[in-house]
Amino acid sequence: MIHYNYAGIASVMAEATQQKTQLIQLVQDMTGIKNSTQSLWEDPESAEAFRAAYTKWLQGSEELQGVLGNIINAASQGSDNMNGTNKAIANTWV
Repeated sequence: MIHYNYAGIASVMAEATQQKTQLIQLVQDMTGIKNSTQSLWEDPESAEAFRAAYTKWLQGSEELQGVLGNIINAASQGSDNMNGTNKAIANTWV
């Protein structure tokens, strides 16, 4: 017998959504830091290394946001589908 904890699934999805929102805020914060510090580099090589590290970090962050979004969508759709299936089956007994 399979038991689905829909409230638990919803709670985990809400937490994942919150984490994604925090990640987006962190990206905005880091962009602000980058913008305010990029002119402070005296050495062009250091400035380029900073830009490269920031770009790599930003790409990783965007990838993580995409993965979190996919997980949230898949879990939500799966939960909704199973809940709908359970209700449809229950209605056949009425």
